[in-house]
Amino acid sequence: MIQYRLSINEQNALQAVESAVNLGAKWLQLDIADDITENTINAISGLCKEKEIIMVVENSIDRLKQSHCHGIHILPGTIHPKLVRDELGAEPIVGVTVKTPQEVIALRRADVDYVQIEPVQDNIEYYRDFAKTVHEANVDIRLVAGIEELNNELINQILDSGIDGLVY
Repeated sequence: MIQYRLSINEQNALQAVESAVNLGAKWLQLDIADDITENTINAISGLCKEKEIIMVVENSIDRLKQSHCHGIHILPGTIHPKLVRDELGAEPIVGVTVKTPQEVIALRRADVDYVQIEPVQDNIEYYRDFAKTVHEANVDIRLVAGIEELNNELINQILDSGIDGLVY
């Protein structure tokens, strides 16, 4: 699985989403600027539904509700995933950005679906050690690593290290 992370505003939103869809995106993580109109959100949401693309928004329960998307991705220092679950229930996908395996382990009972590991690394051993630590703690949260370019060799190495998915 490769997630495409897009920072969008009213001027570039549809073009950015359409470009990702044309690249074969099946999962979009959207950082949505305040200037985006409801019409644009509805157009993006409709396109994602039509093309069967998973769409998550960053940090905004209100945007999640407005767009009727699949879930939310929580950035560090914003909102605890337990609060999201308490408000929205079990249905939405919940992702969280983390820096250490210990942060993932601490989320064990927060009902998180996936974590995105930051910062982006090109060190395969780092990801292997990260995944090993989480798996040995019997934590069932999917691990997603960031990549800065679509490089098949690197993608395969990261996935072989015990990481479940990638964000580009």
